[in-house]
Amino acid sequence: MKRIATLLATSLLLSACSGLRPGPATPPPAGQPLPPTEQPQPTTPGTPAQPSMTSLSGQATFTANEPVPPTAKLTVSLYSASAGDTPAGRLAQRTLFVKQPGQVPFRLDYAPSRVKSGERYLLSGRILLGGRPLYLTQEPVVVDLNDAGEVELPLQPVR
Repeated sequence: MKRIATLLATSLLLSACSGLRPGPATPPPAGQPLPPTEQPQPTTPGTPAQPSMTSLSGQATFTANEPVPPTAKLTVSLYSASAGDTPAGRLAQRTLFVKQPGQVPFRLDYAPSRVKSGERYLLSGRILLGGRPLYLTQEPVVVDLNDAGEVELPLQPVR
């Protein structure tokens, strides 16, 4: 037994002094988050890195003859005119609660890699209350995604 203990101690001492790198760290106990890791963004030498997302902001405007309940929701969609308002042609969509009558600020985040040169992009919106439309865009708004200005999205009451 004494001989086994001596061999074990010698083995541990030699491995500690040999400069071996430690193995992989043990995972944290269950229920604790993993530490964050950073992945470098791939870039081509000589070109600046392109952000993974960019945004379009604006105001949805409408005239409320009656108070809009706080459970009403505004949905704003940005899509390619060539593909129609289909999931394949949609670049972004956001749904927000209508907190103030008259105008609702919004911001849509989208991947610039999905924007194709020469295509038209449209913005549409609607305010729903329990699935029933209260306000809609009569005509989608054409947007220039190269222009960083705010967009106004007019909504009309549903009759």
